[in-house]
Amino acid sequence: MSPGHAENAAGMRFCGQCRQGRLAEAIAFHHRAAEEEARETQGTPAAAVLRLGETYLLADRIDDARACAERALSLSRTVGERSIETQALRLLGEVAACGTSSDADQSERLLGDALAQSKELGLRPHAARCHLGLGALHARTGRPERSEGHIATALAMFREMEMPYWIEKAEAELRALA
Repeated sequence: MSPGHAENAAGMRFCGQCRQGRLAEAIAFHHRAAEEEARETQGTPAAAVLRLGETYLLADRIDDARACAERALSLSRTVGERSIETQALRLLGEVAACGTSSDADQSERLLGDALAQSKELGLRPHAARCHLGLGALHARTGRPERSEGHIATALAMFREMEMPYWIEKAEAELRALA
């Protein structure tokens, strides 16, 4: 199985498990996958660590998610994996958004950096997720006018890319603003 195919298969399994609320199973799967990829490549690949961090965030294991995001960011920068770097910045921004109000500035900066990089690299799904993250952050910090613009942009992008899971998420964020 090619690395790209394996990564897509892992991503699809991750999405299915998380959408079904099977977070403990998703965490165990991605932990094993990260260990296996580390053995095969004599290191810990950034993509595997990132997927584990995403799973931890969904399971509200914020400290674990932060550690994985920081590790994925470091690894991606070491080997020049800019798309993974962008995703790690976004994940760090989402993790910071879960913290105290003093983390809101850090979250906005990280999500903004990830958005700029996503646009530069042409990573539309990641750019849309950054917009959604910024919109949710602005809603949480009492800036609905900024929130609505980001969420509307995310929703339009998700619709253009036909991403139903994320369309549903963005629509829910917009409803919450009303």
